[in-house]
Amino acid sequence: MLRNYLTIAIRNLWKHKLFTGLNIFGLSLSMSICLVLILLVYDHFQYDRFHPNGDTTYRITTYTEGQEGLFDEAYATSSLPFKKHLIDNYSFVKTATNLNGDFRGEIRSPHKILNIQSLYADKDFFKVFGFKLDEGDPSTALADPYSVILSHELANKLFPNGSAFGKTIEFEDHGSYKITGITSKIEDNTHLEFEALASFATIPILAEKEILSDR
Repeated sequence: MLRNYLTIAIRNLWKHKLFTGLNIFGLSLSMSICLVLILLVYDHFQYDRFHPNGDTTYRITTYTEGQEGLFDEAYATSSLPFKKHLIDNYSFVKTATNLNGDFRGEIRSPHKILNIQSLYADKDFFKVFGFKLDEGDPSTALADPYSVILSHELANKLFPNGSAFGKTIEFEDHGSYKITGITSKIEDNTHLEFEALASFATIPILAEKEILSDR
């Protein structure tokens, strides 16, 4: 009986070729789109999963109100003293880290000149995020002014003939930075992309020279 049902079904499909083709094409297309959407959603939820405390890590957003409620805007930023205020006044805040996007421009090594877009980060950066170092101590690498951590890729570009660790680079008119760390290969699925991390302790010095603002 099952054989008869299959025979009748195949005959009907063959008899109505156009209708059958449209249905098969529609089903294939819808299944393909569904699989692509599932993969996109899955990929979205894989971002920054390698951070050890990702489920309790938050980015502070500053919300500004325009006059009479007009032009309200939100910024992924906050004032520098806010870190200390959070830690001192809220017991559930274990640690925090400040980032500044002004470490960008021309850097020089004896072998190459490159333009980068990167960050200043304070000494607690590695307490919050799960990035790893191939060379250097994450607890001290950003403690001193004019210290810098390079990504593995950038270090190879600037010093192709050996390790960059312990050497110096020149950053425009800001001065010489000592390389105190080299990151492991950075995960692709992260929104926090950087080529280098310069010590946040450098910013007050640059502010005194009126090169950067420390606000």
